[in-house]
Amino acid sequence: MFWRAMITWEATWRPPCTKQFSSKPTPPHASSLVLFSPFWTLRTETRLSSRRSSMTSSNGTSLDLRLAECDILNVFDGVQFLPLDRTTFLRSQCFVNLVEATFPTVSHSLLLYDSNLVWSGLNPEDVQVVYRYVCNSLLPKHLKANYLAKSAGSNARLSRFVTGPDCLVDMVYSDKTPKVYLDKIQRPGFFHLIVYKVQDLVICLFLPKNKDPLRLELYRQLDAFLYERMSELITEIKSYKKSTPEPPEAPDTRYVYFNTMNLATKDSLRERKGNPSSDALVRALVRLHNHNVNLSKEGCLSSETFMRMSTDHWVIGRMSNFRQFYIAVERKKLSLQEVDDVAKR
Repeated sequence: MFWRAMITWEATWRPPCTKQFSSKPTPPHASSLVLFSPFWTLRTETRLSSRRSSMTSSNGTSLDLRLAECDILNVFDGVQFLPLDRTTFLRSQCFVNLVEATFPTVSHSLLLYDSNLVWSGLNPEDVQVVYRYVCNSLLPKHLKANYLAKSAGSNARLSRFVTGPDCLVDMVYSDKTPKVYLDKIQRPGFFHLIVYKVQDLVICLFLPKNKDPLRLELYRQLDAFLYERMSELITEIKSYKKSTPEPPEAPDTRYVYFNTMNLATKDSLRERKGNPSSDALVRALVRLHNHNVNLSKEGCLSSETFMRMSTDHWVIGRMSNFRQFYIAVERKKLSLQEVDDVAKR
């Protein structure tokens, strides 16, 4: 069944703080599940103070979301994947396999480059929340801490470990590695999350939690093993990206792509800092997405919708095979046929 329609929408302006999205992003309890534990474990905590502490920490991570700045990408809450050729991808995978073989305590791994996912051994739903936690919370805090340390002239405090020891020569060491709860694996449970960063390449290592804290010697061994190998992999990835430049995009066209199977997203909505998306465009995209969601509930899995805004701009929404594609054409005085031709390019 294929559904096609054209909608003319008269946009009504509202203050940014009143933005509401009826589509459901990743719920806050998903972050709580991965970062802390399932809520049913609170019942096993006999002390009221422990329960309050767990709930406070859980809610604190959810409050990091700035609703006034949300758009359709927050609705999808997807993962940005790094496009690589087969050779570079296989070398990245071999690197991760080598890490897990050299350090048997590592159960799962996740590799990122410039906040784009390269490889993961986790379920997409676990990847979705861990990806957001690492990219939106851990990495910004790490960059800020290193910047402050460098500004203060304390180069000895600079560390490639995003989580873990501040310095590998500390005489007194206390384990600061966060513990996360992975739910979509064969044996759900708590894991230490070690995040190590070399330039734009980041590797996340998940080690089963036990009674004994992680030793400083483990971090030293990881640093000695990872640094040179990650530096070599960075060179290969940069070489590939340089040899395959992205094609130029039309300045008056934006797009958003989302795959519901692997939660992959790709967009040009936020990339243009000099020409930010208007509030009306953000609302149009979300409204069109809600329209597709309603069609899906009615059994229509393929559709194409053209929406003409009051600004004379066009927004096109396509849905097929669990994939959604939205195009915003910010060009006036275009006919429906001309807009259709632009969308097909």
